[in-house]
Amino acid sequence: MRTRKGFIVYFFKKLALFSIPFLLFILLYVCLDPFCVIYRHSCPNGLHWNRDVQSSELFLENYPHYHYESFIFGNSKSMGFLSREWGKYIGDTNVFHFDASSEDITGIYSKLKYLDDIGDSLKNVLIITDPIVYMGNDNDWSFGYNHYYKIDGTSALRFHFVFFRGFYTNFFFASYIDYCLFNTYRPYMKSTIPSDLAQYVYDSVTNDYILQKRIKIIAADSLKFYSNTRIFRDREKLPHIHWACIDNNCMIMLEKMKHIFDNHRTNYKIVISPVYSQEQFNNQDLNKLKQLFGNTNVFDFSGKNEYTINKGNYYDNSHYKPYVAAQMLKKMYVINDSLTH
Repeated sequence: MRTRKGFIVYFFKKLALFSIPFLLFILLYVCLDPFCVIYRHSCPNGLHWNRDVQSSELFLENYPHYHYESFIFGNSKSMGFLSREWGKYIGDTNVFHFDASSEDITGIYSKLKYLDDIGDSLKNVLIITDPIVYMGNDNDWSFGYNHYYKIDGTSALRFHFVFFRGFYTNFFFASYIDYCLFNTYRPYMKSTIPSDLAQYVYDSVTNDYILQKRIKIIAADSLKFYSNTRIFRDREKLPHIHWACIDNNCMIMLEKMKHIFDNHRTNYKIVISPVYSQEQFNNQDLNKLKQLFGNTNVFDFSGKNEYTINKGNYYDNSHYKPYVAAQMLKKMYVINDSLTH
């Protein structure tokens, strides 16, 4: 029969034995830093898992040197809006593209609030939206879309736990190690690693980015690419209007954003993107935006129009090309200014 002291010693020996695998899991994760969230370094093989983290870290690194006053916000659809093109209309080429994948109103507001809290100057702001932006009003706790805690103000521990958990979910770690060792994409990785994850090329100052891999594929055989019905499905002949998605929580954040703009006397524009499906933004939501931000600051390019009718204007069924965004900028600034003077 064990004494009390003997039982305690026995218990801790067993605890140490069972904890060894878990400690090894932690050690592997920390050493590899698979999502590039522990150390500040470039991800291997061009793998960029979380655009919010990447944008936020680049801003924190660059801001002391560039002191940006003009910002582009939005989800991946904002990639068409290049800093140099927007700079022609605002008289400022020192622009930072502060976007995130599947960005929502919470992410945009948290970034604006952070810039306001640090006393930054919000001279010019361009916000690229679609219905998805207004539908999200909470942090997405998955490693691809998790908001960066230093900007969002959430728990650092919870932030890192999301990535640690993701590394060991569905044997993701096996696919990751295989890909990094051999730089070869294998069919079994489809459920864990997107095949086009390494397709982006980024600007280290503005944070603009382009779909370099997709551009090369289109250039090689554009007819084959645009005949792919999995990417470019047939669109509905009858007009399709998205349901109203700006709820009370969303309106509260929009009103707080308007307050920040007013305090900084910001020159701002809000864009509703033209999507390939030709879905029309809901008029009820559009009226809410115009009533809050003003008719001259809100631009709806959704629905069936000159931008959405040609599939050649798109890289895929979500992302339009920079020349399309350039046309929208011209309409927003040049034509709009001529009407107001």
